[in-house]
Amino acid sequence: MIPSMNKCGRKLWAGLALLALPAIASASCALPSTYKWTSTGPLANPKSGWVSLKDFSQVPYNGQHLVYSSTIWVLAYEWAATPFAYVTSSDPTNANGWSSSQPLFSGSISPSSPIDPALISDGTNMYLFFAGDNGSIYRSSMPIDQFPSSFGTSYTTVMSAATNDLFEAIQVYTVSGQNQYLMIVECIGSVGRYFRSFTATSLSGTWTPQAATESNPFAGHANSGTTWTNDISSGDLIRSTNDETMTIDPCNLQLLYQGMAVGSSGDYNSLPWRPAVLTLANPGSSTGNGTGSGGSGGSGSGEASQYAQCGGLGYAGPTVCQARNPPSNLGKCLC
Repeated sequence: MIPSMNKCGRKLWAGLALLALPAIASASCALPSTYKWTSTGPLANPKSGWVSLKDFSQVPYNGQHLVYSSTIWVLAYEWAATPFAYVTSSDPTNANGWSSSQPLFSGSISPSSPIDPALISDGTNMYLFFAGDNGSIYRSSMPIDQFPSSFGTSYTTVMSAATNDLFEAIQVYTVSGQNQYLMIVECIGSVGRYFRSFTATSLSGTWTPQAATESNPFAGHANSGTTWTNDISSGDLIRSTNDETMTIDPCNLQLLYQGMAVGSSGDYNSLPWRPAVLTLANPGSSTGNGTGSGGSGGSGSGEASQYAQCGGLGYAGPTVCQARNPPSNLGKCLC
């Protein structure tokens, strides 16, 4: 996957974790216009002598979730001999089994440097999106049959805004069942780090703001449902596939992110980041198995998969679960 490297470019220790996350059931839902999340507390702590665990990326593999952080270089990474580089492996669980580094992107941007590569394919082309800590988002592409190789030096500027409004940690996903792509970008707000979201119908097209303010973010202090951290940073949505389409299930959105205890301060690379998971509490209207509620975050009656818990992990509202016929552990909940 595509984690960010330590921002000061120091040599990093290698590490890989297997994270057990709640199972999810497939369906088809529209993305809500207003997101409401519940959150876990910190899921892991760094070993003795380490400061933080941060910059996560995950991929489903053999029934588990492989979680990579900035303690390992996985497929695409930054600040090598070229701004972005890649390695390959036949076994993503083997931290020592990656090939030698190859150039992925050799271009430059002004006045900063490329940061946080995000790779995704539409089946015809492979796209590289990246940020620059400068208020702009960039894109490069190549035919998929030429990948993996270098994207060269050329790029297109996709979006521009104030520096803090399009900062870093870009990720791009295919939204299952919706003919839609979702982009999330980390921003710096008045309270803490948060994510804005944008949607498009083509990876080469125009991106439309979706939940794109600090008061109505994709994910941030305003809607995270947690009190242990004010920062929702360096996130990666849990994917339903492990291929190059980066597909997510909009009925069961979960975001693996880094947070730090409220009141933490100091140099960025010394901040006590910890991993945690957000679970969407108000999935949008179902367009597949039954009808659902959520949409703009309102209430109503409808059906959701058992694992969605009529509003997500931690939902405290009323639920009545009905078993399917034939019986199965994938019942349906009415709320």
